[in-house]
Order: sequence, then structure tokens, then C-alpha cells
Amino acid sequence: SELIDIKPPININENAILRPKDGVKTSGRRVIMFLGMPGCGKTTTLAKIATRTVLKLKKILAVVTIDTYRVAAAHQISIYSNIIGVPYDIVYHKRNIIPILDRYKDLDFILIDTPGIGFKQDLELLSIKEYTEKLAPLCPEIYLVLSASAKLKDTVKAVKMFAETAELKGIIFTQADKTESFEEVFAV
Repeated sequence: SELIDIKPPININENAILRPKDGVKTSGRRVIMFLGMPGCGKTTTLAKIATRTVLKLKKILAVVTIDTYRVAAAHQISIYSNIIGVPYDIVYHKRNIIPILDRYKDLDFILIDTPGIGFKQDLELLSIKEYTEKLAPLCPEIYLVLSASAKLKDTVKAVKMFAETAELKGIIFTQADKTESFEEVFAV
């Protein structure tokens, strides 16, 4: 709990933070990126947030994935996007991220899915860092997605690892139904 500041859930009703960075003014869209370990629920979390944002709040968004590592990751995003009727894109190279996001400059949100990064995947972690640096002028909100059933030691290590890679806005705990000891995470 010393590593993270406990805040309320993502408020998708908030407007984008318009803070100029390096002289670049952001648009009104909110760019939200999800980082995490393999299998922690990033894509499912993104899909749930996208569905609620579109169907209940009537906001307009696009889904973008930079996960070209996992088999069928892009297909999974395409299926979710088609079901809720939103555009999606697959980014195969860092140089394409900004041009792709520029296609959606008039939307309310762009949600970005990323590949799962394990503790020994330094090259993949460096790649994510390069993406976040390219996205910096857009002031992305970067959330770390963690499984509530992960061991505390692994959770702490993941928070430290991803905090060194990107400026995290918060942490989203998933898979709380897989553990009875979720309260212990917050009791530390």
C-alpha cells in the first residue's frame, strides 16, 4: 500500500486532462493504456470498460492494440470491437502509433491494449517504454492491471517494474473472484 495511492475507479465521465507537454496541446480525447503481466485480464478489462462507455454512457471510442505477440490477440480485440460497434486498429510498429491515433482525434476515448510482460522480458518492457514515450504528448492515462489472486511478492515486484517503465495513473485489480484473500492485499 506504500507503493500505490488508493483512488476511486476510473471515472470515464471526466474530461481529458489538457496539459500541454513539450509545447503540444492535446485534444479532448482521452487515451487510456492498459499494462500488465500475461494473463492478468488486460484485454477483458479493456472490453468491459469499452462496453460500458459505449452502451451505457453513449461515448464514442476506438480500440487500439499493440499486442502482436499473443496468438489471436488482435482477433480478440476485433471481435470485441465489432460486437460493440467501435473501430479498432492494430499497431505493428512504434512509428505508426501516432498516425493511427490521429485517425481518432475527434473521439472521446482511445483504449490501448498491450502485450503481457513477464518479469524476465526486458526487451518487451523496453518496447512498452518506447511506446509510452511516443504517446507522451497525448498525456495518456496508463493503468497497471494486476490479478487479485497473484502472490503479494509478485504484485509488489510488478508495481515496481511497471512504475519504472511508465508513469502509472493507477492500478486495476482483476480476477477478484479467484481468491478469498483479496483483502490481505490492502491490509499490508
